[in-house]
Amino acid sequence: MKSPRHVMTEEERRIQRMRWNMRTATLQSMAPTRRILFGICVTVTIMFTACLGYVLHGWDWLDSFYMVIITIFGVGYGEVHPLDSVSLRWVTIGLIVLGYAAAVYTVGGLAQLVLDGELRRELGERRMQRQIEELTGHVVICGFGRMGTKLAATLAARGRSLIVIDEDSTSIEAARRQGCLGIQGNATEEEVLKRAGVERAATLATVLSDDVANLFITITAHELNPELEILARAEHSSSIKKLRQVGATQVVLPAAIGADRLAQMILRPSAESLMERAHFPIAMNTELELLGLQLDELEVLPGSSLVNAPVASCALTGDAPLIVLAVRHADGEVKLHPPATFLLAAGDCLIILARVNEVARLCNVFRLKSELPPKDASGSAVVE
Repeated sequence: MKSPRHVMTEEERRIQRMRWNMRTATLQSMAPTRRILFGICVTVTIMFTACLGYVLHGWDWLDSFYMVIITIFGVGYGEVHPLDSVSLRWVTIGLIVLGYAAAVYTVGGLAQLVLDGELRRELGERRMQRQIEELTGHVVICGFGRMGTKLAATLAARGRSLIVIDEDSTSIEAARRQGCLGIQGNATEEEVLKRAGVERAATLATVLSDDVANLFITITAHELNPELEILARAEHSSSIKKLRQVGATQVVLPAAIGADRLAQMILRPSAESLMERAHFPIAMNTELELLGLQLDELEVLPGSSLVNAPVASCALTGDAPLIVLAVRHADGEVKLHPPATFLLAAGDCLIILARVNEVARLCNVFRLKSELPPKDASGSAVVE
């Protein structure tokens, strides 16, 4: 019985093409190298044979070697000894013809090694530029540091067409190995952005660590394509307003996001543990608050009406949504997706998803404790 034929996935085909291209490039780079080595070996053999021929006619080795050198390299200082025999003349003729041929062959291999590399690089740049010119609705990433690398990997995994701009040749090579199109240059220059097809792009993300550079990139990109969605990175909070004023659609402050994440891990360790285990994105709670929802951790205090009561008892009246995602016991054990009949105890922590204005009601009605300050429906903290 024949086994079913394996159908290659798109990822397997892409990896196979990359391996084939690497193997082809390796063979092409080896061809001139072998030619150079072969030419050197032939030249040395001819020189030794000619020296031996002169020695057999009574010359010493130093005079023979000197005669071979001035003959092959065409110096023409004159013969060391008279060429007074037919055999000596034939040795010299053979040295001139074969020595020149071997030298030309070797120098040709060296020239091929240099020119082929430049030619392949130039052809590769032209081929890549043609591919860029065919793209529409693609994503342009300015900067391929740690943030740009992670961003490119995530978008490439989703099948988005990417163009990376960076001044560092090593970063561009790394981007191309990830399957991205790369342009080496300064993204603040209008010509470089035009080469990346910003006029036809859907999104530009400038993630350099220099706020001034990100500002100039945003200005130039917005002028080239006013409809372009521009995501800008800012290192200082004072740069957020400036970036928005010159055309940035969204501004990301990595330091603020990191600090917020650390604060959530300190204030709500169970919720953060759940988010890690459920593979939620880091900024999930921020996105939920934009929808009027909140992921929170509520501790069941002694004397609460929920002690020895099922999870279903914590539902409020009305149409307010409330989802109990997990329960953390006092000993640290986490029960994911507890059933409605699951009994609660004092010291348990409920990890819930609810409307921001319902969290305070839950705490008041059932005697629960939240580590976060109460918020109103707009997501703003309420000062008591």
